Amino acid sequence: MRAKKTQRRNKVLVLGAASLGVALVAATVPLATGGVDSASAAGWGSASSYYQAWKAWKAQKLKNAREGSTLQRRYGSPWRPYVNPTASATPSATASSTAKPTTSATPKPTSTPKPTSTAKPATSSGSGATPPTGSTSGWNLRFVDNFDGSSLNRSYWGTYSAGAGGGNSNRLWRPENVQVGNGKLTIVGQASGGTMATGGISNSQYAQTYGKWEVRMRMDQGSAVKYVALLWPTSGWPPEIDFAEGFGGSYGNRIGTNAFLHYGANNSQVASKLAGVDMSQWHTVGVEWTPGKVVYTIDGSPWATVTGSMVPSQPMWLALQTEGYGGTNAGQVNMEVDWVAVYSRA
Repeated sequence: MRAKKTQRRNKVLVLGAASLGVALVAATVPLATGGVDSASAAGWGSASSYYQAWKAWKAQKLKNAREGSTLQRRYGSPWRPYVNPTASATPSATASSTAKPTTSATPKPTSTPKPTSTAKPATSSGSGATPPTGSTSGWNLRFVDNFDGSSLNRSYWGTYSAGAGGGNSNRLWRPENVQVGNGKLTIVGQASGGTMATGGISNSQYAQTYGKWEVRMRMDQGSAVKYVALLWPTSGWPPEIDFAEGFGGSYGNRIGTNAFLHYGANNSQVASKLAGVDMSQWHTVGVEWTPGKVVYTIDGSPWATVTGSMVPSQPMWLALQTEGYGGTNAGQVNMEVDWVAVYSRA
């Protein structure tokens, strides 16, 4: 009789372990693709010591994997965590990151504002793309700047003030490095004092909550200069949306670009990487920002999407800038912009 009871007890334990094994395998699939549904997890064993032990082990494993495979983002470093651009991005926390003061400068008026410039005719520009001429489905065109003329249109733009942005010695900005001519904007990068003096422009006059931005641009190769096209908040930081950002160093060949959405008090980030695209050639980089959703585009096609509560819902404005990345390059390393288009939601 005792032997039979022992056999029955062992059978129950084996069946219980087998059932738990099935549950663990079933839970691993949704966790790998975005996380376990809390209700279903509770249903199969939230009170189970096996489940609690597995949950703690899995959390530690994921934590170790994240810490071992990614480097926290710091300005001046070419490394950032990224997600597969073919899928919706997921949050990546980088609590030690320092706020990026690159676009907080108040536009510095250097001349009397000019009237809005006349749009280019609807023909192919020097960059090989036709500038927008009107509104599109879902979007109202607020303005297009084709950078015709010989100076920056002050009704649209301000220039970054001179000095080392954010106290970073590699960020040596000079208003005179922002130049307009031959139908394009050029942000010049020139060696100065062990770094590259560069510049930037801000479109704070057209701050808005939600919208669409397109920038037709290219970037010279050069290891000592990085570039970024971004949206910056009218007050408080984060948020920030970098919809095209390229580093220096080994990335100075301009193959590939990146996008980063900053959010939260600890500057957490959702990072995305687009491989293969040659940013030393002309491309149209863009972002479409709607409630709870950000879509990054290249030449009119989406390449990454971010959704969720981390998407900002406060007014932001466009900025374009380059900055030194450490060291110098011979000659100039320039960012060229053929046109910029800003849309509001229809």
